[in-house]
Amino acid sequence: MACGLPAVATDVGDARRIVGETGTIVIPQNSEALAEAIDALLRRSDRTEIGRAARMRIQTRFSLEQSVSRFRQLYREGI
Repeated sequence: MACGLPAVATDVGDARRIVGETGTIVIPQNSEALAEAIDALLRRSDRTEIGRAARMRIQTRFSLEQSVSRFRQLYREGI
């Protein structure tokens, strides 16, 4: 996503929240679903736009600055 590519991820941890609408989530440990999702994404004519949106999502929500800000807030709330 940070490289400007749509993501294909398995539905574990926070993957669904991180990927959002900028990729595809598949069932864990299902290689057929993974292959189908990759194939479907490669056939999409809007994959470049999805990739741009993925990069923007990472830059605005998951940047180093955002992470540091969240940790500082948690630290302040914990004191």
